[in-house]
Amino acid sequence: MPTKKELRQHILQLLKKKDPQEKLVEEQQLYQQLFDLATWQQTNSIGITMSMPQEINTLPIIQTALSQNKQVYIPKTVHRELNWLPYNPQQLEKTRFGILEPTGSPDQAVQLNNIQLVLVPGVAFTTTGYRVGYGAGFYDRALTNYPGKTISLVLPEQQVTGLTPDPWDIAVEQLLMLN
Repeated sequence: MPTKKELRQHILQLLKKKDPQEKLVEEQQLYQQLFDLATWQQTNSIGITMSMPQEINTLPIIQTALSQNKQVYIPKTVHRELNWLPYNPQQLEKTRFGILEPTGSPDQAVQLNNIQLVLVPGVAFTTTGYRVGYGAGFYDRALTNYPGKTISLVLPEQQVTGLTPDPWDIAVEQLLMLN
């Protein structure tokens, strides 16, 4: 069994090589699954990252949420923790890792427990909801006592078997996958 680091590198390579048109079609199917969920429809606030090119594009999700008058919060990393700030497209900057994060101050942040739904990013996922992220543990720490709902959208290349979770890993409640 490969290590998490090896698995992460392998899946990221697969995603980078993915046909853009195929990815777009799969994203549309996953968006529709998400928007059809009662959880989505009943949610007034979501936490979501700004996606990287190889990830599922989160901008259509953000735009749909805003059009449905949902509050959208984007994480900003501060001292190895995630601060959740209101989404404002004019207040985003690239971090040294190439991720778009809010530029707002920490006093604008809301507590994660006040966000009803978090769309959890990841590189690889088991069918039981365990995930391999980018290796810093931000989401596992943040979700430890989170009472809200968690969902991940998973492309076929991201589905893995045989991954043994570490004791600190937090499973995502619901995975949306393609059949």
